[in-house]
Amino acid sequence: MRTIVKWPGIVLGILVLLGTLAAVAFYAVTQYQLDRTYSAPQIALAVPRDAQSIAAGEHIAATRGCNGCHDDHLQGRVFHGRWGLVLVVTPNITQVIRHYSDPQLERLLRYGVQPDGRSVFIMPSSTFYNLSDRDLVNLIAYLRSVPPVENFLPASHFDILGRWQLLTGAWLPEAARIARLGPRIVEGDPAPTAAYGDYLVHSTCTECHGTNLHGGKAVGAPDLIIAKAYSSQNFARLMSTGIGNGNRELGLMSEVAKARFSHFNATEVTAIYTYLQSRSISQ
Repeated sequence: MRTIVKWPGIVLGILVLLGTLAAVAFYAVTQYQLDRTYSAPQIALAVPRDAQSIAAGEHIAATRGCNGCHDDHLQGRVFHGRWGLVLVVTPNITQVIRHYSDPQLERLLRYGVQPDGRSVFIMPSSTFYNLSDRDLVNLIAYLRSVPPVENFLPASHFDILGRWQLLTGAWLPEAARIARLGPRIVEGDPAPTAAYGDYLVHSTCTECHGTNLHGGKAVGAPDLIIAKAYSSQNFARLMSTGIGNGNRELGLMSEVAKARFSHFNATEVTAIYTYLQSRSISQ
């Protein structure tokens, strides 16, 4: 009888032990993904400090959405928070940038690798990867010119559901994403051409629509082949106002167009349209 009574306790103890081991392994594996270091090429581009370069960098920041994530004065903010999942806090650029050298910033932006070798998450380095050397250094020149702002922020962290998404690949380190990409897109001369539009699209639109422009499930962004349904006039209106064909609001696209794409000049909008029209359905 005593043996029979002991068995439930033994089974329960084994289950608790197995659960504890599984939890420890789960945490260890996901922490490894967060702490994993990556190799990336070193960059040593000269960053200008003149007013023209800073103005050009401000244009890059506006069209690529730096203010959208880091807030109006780049002071950072709680970008996304969901209990049990993840807390994403964008850093206060005006403060943290003082702790980065120019080569470290260049490597961070283009390859998603921090000075300690760890990857960034969320920040779209896989899109910035395609920024030309000129646009990259002009962007850094602008970021360094922004006056410092005091703003206390909590630290980003992954909770249990967020760690599960890490384990399943739903969250991918940007450095790992970039390692899968091919050669960077050549910028070309600023002109209303498909070649220049190719550069603009791949250094802007891939953030939501995917590196192959076939759409992004995470944010519900469609395949950019949809641009073929737009006339040049309606496309220009979409980019400046966020209003799509049929006078429709297009959710995230409308928000992004108003906040970012409205800063593109006429040459850039025409180049983007020309490139998107040149794509075949199979691309």
